Amino acid sequence: TVVQLMTGSLIYGVLGAICHAALSLKMADWTAKRVQNIVGLEGISIPQGYGSSSVPLFVLLDAIYEKIPFMKGRNIDAQEIQKRYGMVGDPVIIGVVLGLIFGLAAGEGFKGCATLMITVAAIMVLFPRMIRLIVEGLMPISDGARKFFQKHFKGREVFIGLDTAVTLGHPTTIAVGLLLIPIMLILASILPGNKVLPLADLPVAPFFICMATVIHRGDLIRTLLSGIIVMITVLLIATQFAPYFTDMALKGGFSFAAENAQITALSVGNMFGWSISELMSLGMIGVVIVVGIVASIILVLRKRELPE
Repeated sequence: TVVQLMTGSLIYGVLGAICHAALSLKMADWTAKRVQNIVGLEGISIPQGYGSSSVPLFVLLDAIYEKIPFMKGRNIDAQEIQKRYGMVGDPVIIGVVLGLIFGLAAGEGFKGCATLMITVAAIMVLFPRMIRLIVEGLMPISDGARKFFQKHFKGREVFIGLDTAVTLGHPTTIAVGLLLIPIMLILASILPGNKVLPLADLPVAPFFICMATVIHRGDLIRTLLSGIIVMITVLLIATQFAPYFTDMALKGGFSFAAENAQITALSVGNMFGWSISELMSLGMIGVVIVVGIVASIILVLRKRELPE
């Protein structure tokens, strides 16, 4: 839709959607084995639009982290912390500490801090179990669909595409996602060029780093650093797309209380969507470039998989 608004061409909009879908599916195939290893569910992949678009950035950042001496070869996840420091790495303790930090940062008293500590600790414990129940419910469907496709497409390995929500049960995703909420507000206040104040999107902060958890194998430090970097790009892209997002809302009959107001959503901070939109705004030359890049990526990654 953004491509159509930027170019005025429905055909370009459809081509942009096809290219985005092709890239998302290829990223899903490429990362499938690691996703299965981290999530603990066989035969799945994650082709969800935003999640797949963040994969190249997280892979690049992971390679950079490997060049940093104190981060090279280390994997600091909840299990590693628990193994080294005992109960300190327990999800309940992590939740209590995060709740205390949030309470003190918000200037809450003893009651407010205690409530936050209990709430965050409960989220850290109960949320993974809720996701696990959902995943277990999906397993028969996943297995049945996989067997059906393998029967009719013999010789081909078929994955069932699921939403990034299946990674929300990982302790790293929850912990870093909660930390990103205040960080997002700070970034929105100090980031040069940003005009977005996140409100409704704040609770879905964990979704922005779901694939970071996968790519970084649950490493808390790497996932947090990547989360901060990706939120910077998301805020800037959302700012750039605000006029087009507002135009879509107006054409849909939405009315604004304030004159000259603009709206946007962090979900439009999609790197594939931004790249495709910017290139296709150049006209036919941009379309050729996009199609060429997409075809090249598909060919290069045709028989490659990201190691588990």
